[in-house]
Amino acid sequence: MNDGSIWLKVPPPKILGYLNVTDVCEALNINQLQLQTDFPVQLVQSVTKHILVPMRSRRGMSSLDPYFDLITELCKKYDADGFHLFSLDPMAGGAVHTRNFSPSVLMEEEAASASANAALVGYLHYHRILPIESEETIECEQGFVLGMKSRPSKVYVKLQLVTAASKFQAAVSSNGVTAQNQWLEGATGEETTKDRVLRRGDRYTSNYQDETRFNLPAGYYEEQNEKELEIRRQMEAAKRAGKEYKPELKEHVSTAILPPKLALPAEIRECWVGGPVVPSHREEYTVTY
Repeated sequence: MNDGSIWLKVPPPKILGYLNVTDVCEALNINQLQLQTDFPVQLVQSVTKHILVPMRSRRGMSSLDPYFDLITELCKKYDADGFHLFSLDPMAGGAVHTRNFSPSVLMEEEAASASANAALVGYLHYHRILPIESEETIECEQGFVLGMKSRPSKVYVKLQLVTAASKFQAAVSSNGVTAQNQWLEGATGEETTKDRVLRRGDRYTSNYQDETRFNLPAGYYEEQNEKELEIRRQMEAAKRAGKEYKPELKEHVSTAILPPKLALPAEIRECWVGGPVVPSHREEYTVTY
């Protein structure tokens, strides 16, 4: 970065498990409609464990009045430091808008969370929510509600991703349903989010009816009718000649078209967290006793 930021290497984020949405909403004192239900509420670990909560908008995040005792209970249950809330409508030009509640470590709200934002960016990459490239800097903004609107915290996160070639190609069953479509392992950037658009945003269902198998080439049915007529002519000719008709055996060629490749997010090799350096000015004060 050209603003004199400093960086720290942290453990790569790991997705650990899902949480009960009702419990999380009760602790945050919100309705489930305030959550971004396309994304799961999950426990993710980087330096420490964090409960990631997707919110529908930053406006809903700014007006929260959570029950810190219930947040503490859930954090102790899952051995997490706190709740890390995020929305995809940032205010100051970042990629995500975040808030962090960590009463279990004696901090009701944190202004800048390095480990939690590292876990968040890993979560966004894992679920193909943002098209993240290897070594790309993702900016997370935080601290608006703490009176820092003029200069909020900026936490930068970089993921070093491991790209790989295609792993295997799944076969199409008789009814057109694929086991996992086609896995394309090691995808980065826009490849990881392309299938979400093709599949109308459903990023959690691997099996679906493959309608592309009915996209037959032009003139397919006319060609099949012509083949059937030719077979009938040969059968009639063989019958008149007193011979037995034996059809010519040919290897079947499938006309099915495989569905688009399903991009799997690349493995995270390393994770770096940074932030801009804020200069401080030393001043001398006269103390009178």
